[in-house]
Amino acid sequence: IRRLFKRLGVDDAADRSGKLDHRILVKAEDIHSLVSELRDAVTAPVVEKMLGVPRMHLNDMVARGHINALGNTDRRNGKRRFSIEEVERVRKQLFDGAVDVSQPTTKQMDVSGVRKASTCTISDVLEMIFSGQLSWKGRLQGRDDYGALLLDVDEVTAIIRSRGTRIHPRRKRRATSSSARMTGVSTS
Repeated sequence: IRRLFKRLGVDDAADRSGKLDHRILVKAEDIHSLVSELRDAVTAPVVEKMLGVPRMHLNDMVARGHINALGNTDRRNGKRRFSIEEVERVRKQLFDGAVDVSQPTTKQMDVSGVRKASTCTISDVLEMIFSGQLSWKGRLQGRDDYGALLLDVDEVTAIIRSRGTRIHPRRKRRATSSSARMTGVSTS
């Protein structure tokens, strides 16, 4: 609890207590908003079910700031908690401007399908969705889960290709050092 208070900026709780190390004294107003937020918060597995989003996609959304965890619960080995309002905000943003589609064409695919067809990363596709780069989005009629979001594979592919050649960050280091060896240039 002491570490949680420190992450929340209530680090002087131990200084004011005057008690043994296992006791903590804090002002109610310092933690009231946090407690009220966390009371109705949901965990990541619940968000996955609410949105119908795969865990890896949700993790990427969190890492890139597309969805925000409550009370600084977003840390490496901690359990993330999200407000229901935040989850619904993300759902609204995903489908903002989406056209209802009853029968998708072969070029209208879900996020995973578009990622595979356009040979890009989930991060690339999510960035296009959340930044508003896409001129067309669709929604399978009668559904509002993540799997119902449709994107135009040709549009995504065109955006990816317009960015030029990309090298995966882990491979970039290897590619740089191997090309340096071929040309005899030192990388240090």
